[in-house]
Amino acid sequence: MGITYIAKNLHTGDRVIVKCLHLHRLNDWKSLELFKREAGVLKNIDHPFIPDYVDFFELGKYDTLSFVLVQ
Repeated sequence: MGITYIAKNLHTGDRVIVKCLHLHRLNDWKSLELFKREAGVLKNIDHPFIPDYVDFFELGKYDTLSFVLVQ
């Protein structure tokens, strides 16, 4: 369904986690709903043991569409 990467923020130099959910690999819409909910919750939480929200966006079009959460 998705994949997770460790990456470097080119603006800050910080290490980030990039989680990608590929729409064409989903078995049901519930996974997408939960992924979007995770992004929304992270955006509103500030806790030392929970990764910080950096960004959430769509990548690609139609059959290559993915949703990306950066923490």
